[in-house]
Amino acid sequence: MNSSIEQSFSQSFSDKNDSAMSHDSQYDSMHYQNLQIFVNRSFQLSNIKFFGFDMDHTLAEYKTDTFDLLTFSLAIERLIEIGYPEDIKNFKYDPNFAVRGLWYDKLYGNLLKVDPYGNILICSHGFKILKKQDLHRFYPNKFINYDPSRISVQHTLYEHPESYLLACITLVFQMEICLFHTKQCTKTFVHQSNINMSQIRDNNAKSFLLTNSDYNYANKIMSYLLDEIEPNRNWRSYFDYIVVDAHKPLFFAEGTMLKEINIETYGKNIGSHAGPLLTNRVYSGGNVEVFSKLINSHGKDVLYVGDHIFGDIIKSKKVRAWHTFLIVPELSKELSIYTEKNDLYTQMNHLNDELSFMLINFDSSSKDCPDISNIKEKIQSLIHQIDMSYSYFGSTFRTGSQQTYFASQVTRYADIYSSTCLNLLHYPFFYLFKAAPQLQKMSQNSEEFTYTPSIRVNDGDEKSTSQPIKRETSHRVFVNRSLQMSKIKFFGFDMDYTLALYKSPQYEILAFNLVIEQLLKLGYPEEIRNFVYDPTFPVRGLWYDKLYGNLLKVDAYGNILVCVHGFKFLHGSDLHKCYPNKYLNFDESRVYSLNTLFNLPEIYLIACMINYFTTSPLYQHQSTGVSCGDVFVSFKAIFQDIRSAVDYVHCHGDLKQKTIENMEEYVVKDHKRLATLFNRMHENKTKVFLLTNSGFEYTDKIMSFLLNDTGRDWKSYFDYIVVDAIKPLFFAEGTTLKEVDINTGLKQFGSHAGPLKSHQVYSGGNSDVFSKLIGSRGKDVLYVGDHIFGDIIKSKKERAWRTFLVIPELEQELATWHDKRSIFTEIEKLDKILAEKLIDFDSSSKNCPNISSIKHQIQRCIHEMDMSYGLIGSLFRSGSRQTHFASQVTRYADIYA
Repeated sequence: MNSSIEQSFSQSFSDKNDSAMSHDSQYDSMHYQNLQIFVNRSFQLSNIKFFGFDMDHTLAEYKTDTFDLLTFSLAIERLIEIGYPEDIKNFKYDPNFAVRGLWYDKLYGNLLKVDPYGNILICSHGFKILKKQDLHRFYPNKFINYDPSRISVQHTLYEHPESYLLACITLVFQMEICLFHTKQCTKTFVHQSNINMSQIRDNNAKSFLLTNSDYNYANKIMSYLLDEIEPNRNWRSYFDYIVVDAHKPLFFAEGTMLKEINIETYGKNIGSHAGPLLTNRVYSGGNVEVFSKLINSHGKDVLYVGDHIFGDIIKSKKVRAWHTFLIVPELSKELSIYTEKNDLYTQMNHLNDELSFMLINFDSSSKDCPDISNIKEKIQSLIHQIDMSYSYFGSTFRTGSQQTYFASQVTRYADIYSSTCLNLLHYPFFYLFKAAPQLQKMSQNSEEFTYTPSIRVNDGDEKSTSQPIKRETSHRVFVNRSLQMSKIKFFGFDMDYTLALYKSPQYEILAFNLVIEQLLKLGYPEEIRNFVYDPTFPVRGLWYDKLYGNLLKVDAYGNILVCVHGFKFLHGSDLHKCYPNKYLNFDESRVYSLNTLFNLPEIYLIACMINYFTTSPLYQHQSTGVSCGDVFVSFKAIFQDIRSAVDYVHCHGDLKQKTIENMEEYVVKDHKRLATLFNRMHENKTKVFLLTNSGFEYTDKIMSFLLNDTGRDWKSYFDYIVVDAIKPLFFAEGTTLKEVDINTGLKQFGSHAGPLKSHQVYSGGNSDVFSKLIGSRGKDVLYVGDHIFGDIIKSKKERAWRTFLVIPELEQELATWHDKRSIFTEIEKLDKILAEKLIDFDSSSKNCPNISSIKHQIQRCIHEMDMSYGLIGSLFRSGSRQTHFASQVTRYADIYA
């Protein structure tokens, strides 16, 4: 179980889910599960001022057995009209075929179920599941990169019939379905549920309807759903604002012209509507920016409820920072099957324990692998049994233990999710939806220094089979996605901060001082020479807001966790002046991401510089910069100067030369273990390559220092060597591949087109050319690097390489986590007390219990824990929330250490 969705499922069945109501004895287990709302991110309903609803498959729940069949039949009729053979009339719709989130490959006509990265889990051509050679003929790496010109994603429930029809005819098509609505037709295809919208207004919140349907259709559907609840009350009176023809996701970008609709004639008024939005009126089109201004909403005070993962959830989250509630009607069936097959999951977990136990005593010197084929076959058999319990394509959320693309989007973008929006009725409007803490693998397992597997024996008991086995924390590799080392044919390495670890803080102090010297040459005041580097301040993964001059620690979605202006931490009104929603969308023109260890001195220098200019009596502090007389210096300009100075010092200045002159002072040397690692890789008949952005002269000096004491030239440890790679450009168009003369360091004329020679050095190139020349294919490469974007994200997304992220800060993070684990345990206890205080309330409850004392205690614990790491806190979290950097580690690094 490795996704938050799977964790939510398993927790709900054992009554341990803090994120939703606990088990009530008046309901049986399945009924209780269907009432649940699952939580990915915490928020409090009392902070919501606007409840927004989509209509189709959200307020209007369609009866899938009849509605999908109608859609399928009408699509066939349309295809026959445009020239398809009459024989397609014989197609019979199978509701157990499709799941949401499939990709349709328009080139080869295949329906694909993929994981979050494009790795193919299931491939169906028509109704033929492609395996092995057939699959490799289309996708040599069992991988496809998302390209909207080639891939169509089946995001919505509307597309289930389309997926099945694609399988029937294996041909790309576009279809429009015309539905003719009568009272009888609506009853046949739409569930009539007791939607009590008045409770939202009773809690002083506003509600709006935002649908892509036109007014004619919306009026018929909503009248059917709501007009009979209260006599003489029109459905429009339940909403404060109504927008039809929204054209989501376009609504969350430039949108269309906002017009008022005449509810008697259904016609649209001439011109754009510019006045306030009126109650009981209907509007068409518009865009989210205009809409938000007219209703006076601010990002996180909106909870939007919809079923379309892209059009409703992702876009509203990324563009406006709305809280999001995803409707997943399939969830009821998924929960039911999960419950029924729970014993199979238990068996699979025991087999995985047994597998881990068989391998745990081995290291890289081990030659003979124990026979694990029998256990693996049993695991595969269980996975197949579980998958076949769902549908033709298996579960919407997983294949075996691998998360699907759809499931990863739910986890990332849906704050809460449930099978129906009506489950809100079972929660009070002051309810605190509390997510389980977002922990890295190293935090989840940091105290598991011993491993004692439990193996199921015939009598059903669990017995320990061995004495505990110790593994030192500093020697551990943490796993986000399963990886079998025997399948790796190429081990690739970055050099800086990967093979060559620079000593901290000595190296950062050197870089910091050299950048200051460069800034003095640019005319900055002499006083900056007094700046002294403080290693306790910076952490990587911060964003710099060039507009306001703030360093920001953000979560995966741009929600601001920490904001520092110089050395002043902004809170309350100061923070809201710059960021009314405590949110910032990533925009490269405004935001610079400080992701690397090389950025640490830069981060501290930015803080020093902003602090100097904003506190100096010589300068007047303004919102976007400082002024002195007629001179204005923007925070963006200050950053650009620092950035150019840093680049100069690294590329043309003295940093490399001073490092080379005193390598004992600045570079960690561990030549014996490094040589042993490379030797063992070669003994296991794998190839090893070096792929670094550093030039040959610097690389030669550093690698000689690291390895030449072993009695061999450093180049002999690598099969292929590429310098001047210019990652991340290397994973796109790259540069010209040239051979380097290792005696002179000069690059040879022209582009190198022949095979790559062992122990020879090459410069530039790109990943496509490089992969062809060495004969590698995607997943048979494990690339090891420290740069989350240049090394890990790009190699994963563009080449499907397996990825190993090096995080030197991890040792200190683990030590602090271990020392302060008791604080986190206290937070968990307080969270449980908080959940218990709210458990017996539903949406009709008016009086919120007093929870301020508990929330204050939680905040105190979070602050104490954060301060244990440094001034800006942990690299991986702020309180129980993951940082942007941590979320990228989880998404893209298969393993890390």
